[in-house]
Amino acid sequence: MLFKRKKSDNWYFKFTVKGKTVYRSTGTSDKAKAQEIADKIKAETYDVIKLGVRQRYLWQDAVIRWMNESEKKSIETDKYHFKWLRAFLDDIYLLMLRILKRIQLLHSLLQSLYIHLISQCKMCHLMLQV
Repeated sequence: MLFKRKKSDNWYFKFTVKGKTVYRSTGTSDKAKAQEIADKIKAETYDVIKLGVRQRYLWQDAVIRWMNESEKKSIETDKYHFKWLRAFLDDIYLLMLRILKRIQLLHSLLQSLYIHLISQCKMCHLMLQV
């Protein structure tokens, strides 16, 4: 379903697939092009949700999409940050970033567990000496 928001010239779309609602700007004021964009995204979403097909996106693709769809007043600050991150994240797939984040969380969890076990061992050792 296409619609316009009050303070925007762009068309937006909203649809639901298998209980998941997708709501997004098309980034265009041309209704025909907006319908084309909405249909494409709906088909991709259907493939992901119903068929389990996952599309791979590069970091820079996500940045470009963010810049095109964002209606923030502080967009210049975002541009500055994205430009700095390019050296580290260009040509990296977003899925890899999610995996790295999970590995980092797992690492933190294991460190906490290790510290806890060491403290427990020290307490046991002190209790045995008494």
